[in-house]
Amino acid sequence: ELHCPEINTIDLLAIDVEGFEIDVMKGFTPSKYNAKVIVLENLFADPTYDHYMSSIGYRLYHKKGYNYIYVSNS
Repeated sequence: ELHCPEINTIDLLAIDVEGFEIDVMKGFTPSKYNAKVIVLENLFADPTYDHYMSSIGYRLYHKKGYNYIYVSNS
């Protein structure tokens, strides 16, 4: 936001921060950037990832190893 204010759309966002993915997501506003697809590494198959992503308008589309792929409900 501060470094690239002209960016207003993100097609694919991938977050891999060794267990702190939800903390990162809590500091990000997907609706502001119209994020279509978000990939989160979920090392421990933590069900709170699905619950949180659902609460912000994303559904689990696919799992590929530790990567959980979420797509926007809109």
